[in-house]
Amino acid sequence: MENFTDRQKEIIEKAIEIITENGFKCLTTKNLAAKMNFSEPALYRHFTDKRDLLLAIVKYVRANMFKIVKGVDTSLNCEEYFGRLTCEITAYLKRVKGITILIMSEFAIENDEVLRDSMYSFYSRMIDFISCVVSDMKKRGEIRADVVPEVAAQVFIGIIQSMVLRHFLSGKTFDIDEKCKEIVNIFLKGVIE
Repeated sequence: MENFTDRQKEIIEKAIEIITENGFKCLTTKNLAAKMNFSEPALYRHFTDKRDLLLAIVKYVRANMFKIVKGVDTSLNCEEYFGRLTCEITAYLKRVKGITILIMSEFAIENDEVLRDSMYSFYSRMIDFISCVVSDMKKRGEIRADVVPEVAAQVFIGIIQSMVLRHFLSGKTFDIDEKCKEIVNIFLKGVIE
């Protein structure tokens, strides 16, 4: 997974915890070192600075998301594929407390072009992958001929983001799992033959 050492993965996971519990402003070397139970200088053996760590978080989350996305069998019929994909992605995003939404909102206003481009690349790759799946499903006759794959992928990703955002903004009272099938079915009604 992106060639991270076990220690780097551990640091990334703890950094994600800090961000999701207290926000980006609380991700400091002091707070992270305390959470890891080692000295601040020890962090610099694994990441050169906070920016390097943030880029690593994006790569780590991207690798996990692509492992999920590529792990769902694209030969499944449209309903099964998007149902399973939605459940897998939302389960992961619930586990990491919607970190992708936090990262996107932080990097969108960040003046750091490298961080913003890193997140945009992740987002674009997701759209591209799902667009390819939609194209294949069109060729198999499972999706309407007039559906533009990239637009369908964009809508699908938007649905996931919206469900995860609502889940966390509601204090987790909006149950993604309960509404997941219903929301996926609405998406499918827009794309299925």
